Amino acid sequence: MKFFNTIKKRLLFWACLACTITYSFCGIYVTHTVEKWIRDDFDKLAQEHAAHVQDKINEQIVASAKAVAAMLARDERTEVLMQKLGGDVYDHMPGKMTDQELQHFFLFLETHKDVLGVAIATEVGGYLPYTYVPMTDRYDPRVRPWYTAAMATPGRPVVSDPYMQLGNRMVLPISHTVGPLEKPTGVIVWGWSLDTLANELSAKQIGHTGHVMLLNENNKIIVSPKYPAWLLKTPDNVNLFGLDDLATAHGQIRHLTIEGIDKLVYIDVHPQTGWKVLCLIDEAEVVSAVQHVLLPIWLAFGLSIVVVCGLLLWLANDISRPLTRLATYAQTVAGGGFPDVAPSNRTDEFGILSRSFTHMVNELAAAAQEQQQSRKALEEKELQFRLLAENAADVIFLYRIKPEYRMEYISPAILPLAGYSPNELYKEPALFFAIVNQTTIESQVTDLSRWGIASSEYRLVSRDGNKIWVEQKCVAVVDNSGAIVAIEGIIRDVSERKKMEDEFSRFDRLNVVGQMAANIAHEVRNPLTVIRGYLQHIGGKADFTKYREQFLMMVSELDRANQIITEYLSLSKHGFVDFKTGNLNQIIEAISPLLQVEATSNEKYLRLELRTIADLCLDEKQIRQLLLNLVRNGLEASPRGGTVTIQTYMNDDHVVLAVQDQGPGIPVDILEKLGTPFVTTKEYGTGIGLPVCYRIADSHHGTIHVRTSSEGSKFSVHFRLHEKE
Repeated sequence: MKFFNTIKKRLLFWACLACTITYSFCGIYVTHTVEKWIRDDFDKLAQEHAAHVQDKINEQIVASAKAVAAMLARDERTEVLMQKLGGDVYDHMPGKMTDQELQHFFLFLETHKDVLGVAIATEVGGYLPYTYVPMTDRYDPRVRPWYTAAMATPGRPVVSDPYMQLGNRMVLPISHTVGPLEKPTGVIVWGWSLDTLANELSAKQIGHTGHVMLLNENNKIIVSPKYPAWLLKTPDNVNLFGLDDLATAHGQIRHLTIEGIDKLVYIDVHPQTGWKVLCLIDEAEVVSAVQHVLLPIWLAFGLSIVVVCGLLLWLANDISRPLTRLATYAQTVAGGGFPDVAPSNRTDEFGILSRSFTHMVNELAAAAQEQQQSRKALEEKELQFRLLAENAADVIFLYRIKPEYRMEYISPAILPLAGYSPNELYKEPALFFAIVNQTTIESQVTDLSRWGIASSEYRLVSRDGNKIWVEQKCVAVVDNSGAIVAIEGIIRDVSERKKMEDEFSRFDRLNVVGQMAANIAHEVRNPLTVIRGYLQHIGGKADFTKYREQFLMMVSELDRANQIITEYLSLSKHGFVDFKTGNLNQIIEAISPLLQVEATSNEKYLRLELRTIADLCLDEKQIRQLLLNLVRNGLEASPRGGTVTIQTYMNDDHVVLAVQDQGPGIPVDILEKLGTPFVTTKEYGTGIGLPVCYRIADSHHGTIHVRTSSEGSKFSVHFRLHEKE
């Protein structure tokens, strides 16, 4: 991205990112710590309030109430009063209870200001309240919870569920049996007021929105200063379902929603009585307290980030300014320029770097000037070499063999020689092996590793499939370890030279055969003539009439031997050529009847396609011999019913005589040796006919071209115009 294209921007980015991450983690840690501290503070305050309430319940209310109830139950006056009650319900029992006896109750009422009153209930249904409130006969104390609870545990004070008196005053009953444990005569009940405890709970402040509630062991709300309508109801009755099981929630903080307000609730359970103290506070107040504490901390963090970023910006500018200056100079040098660099006066690392860079630029400028001169001289030499390589008739190449086979350079002369351009050989390294056999390259590498230089002749295959004789001389290119990694050399087309060598070799063989024929012919023909004469003489006698066919066969064979000798002698006739201006068409038309007869006798056909051609200097006898040999070869090669075609036409400055047959073609091994004496495909051939044709064509300064396929062969003799003996 473009934003990170300078060191200054990257330094600022990463430094700010590091500060932001560090401050973020610090802020998260501080926030977590503050929240935990405030919540712990609420927890501690709630525990203190809960402990105070529990102490108040345990020591000042329950313990004292139980003690008074136990003392009144054991007092003889209480038992006397209970005996006077009988089974009726009375208010003050006038005439039965004296003022002194009544004073027995009021004495305790004056001593314990939180006591709302004392009452006595007998086992037979009698009831005496501590007040003078009229009672109805329908009131049976024996069905009251405080009575049944006391009778269930005789001899022990019992705290029962509170109830609400007239005037909405909450009363906490503490009851105790009277009489023997085995068979109590009744129960005395002590009514304790919870107003004082409610007032104390109202005075307990937990923040601005906190308050305290008290639940008994049956989870009934007995003190609720903020929500008086909840008295004597369970949490489930007032939709406080989040409290779950209060019995197991001791010391825990729960989240509740009361009237749409999220609250935190701390629960403390009294271990003896099972009463629960609930300390509640609005969660928003806790969050507000956290925010109030965190605000200055975050402001301090933000200010420190601004200060750090300012310091980082100053530091980035101090670092990037000299670096930018050096980078600009470096770009100029990289572009080929050498600016005048003023050394820095700084004494730090940037000053050292600036002075070193100035010295380096001066050295580079001097070296560049020297290199420019060397490059100019090198370019001139390279141009000379390229002109020499690209205009040379020979192919100059550099072929890499390690680490892989590929052509590194080859001169344009390869195109007319092999039909492939240099670019084709560069793009397809394997194409070189389509021209030159890989075995040839490997053999040259072996010679190079042994002798350091290699020279060989081989046949190169061109694009059109022609095989061209070339001569290759090459030297090795080695690496530091002495291993051959490339071959460079020159490829020269020697096909013309090979052709001339083949011609000279063929002429030498023809001369040798001619000389042998001239020397042997005279020695052989004379005895053959004598033998032939005697065979004709003897064969004509009557005594040998029955052997006439045998004599005729022997004479025929002697004539055939004489014909072979004549053909041999024709190979040596070089000096007796009688050139005269003539026309090939006339010679062909003159000999065509003879050729036609021979074709017919072999059940084959002869066709003439003679076009208008120029006159030539010819030896008619030799041309007849040439034509006769070519046509005979064509007739012998063609199948029965086949056709041999004789053509004449002009080809630029040449007159062409062509003889085409419909035979099976010439084998490749014979095609390469055509014109060599004694080379023939015929069962009874001598191999002299074609060498004679080559000699005649050569004596007329002509050339013979052969084209063969499975559909037939075509021999074309090209005679150059304006050639004289």
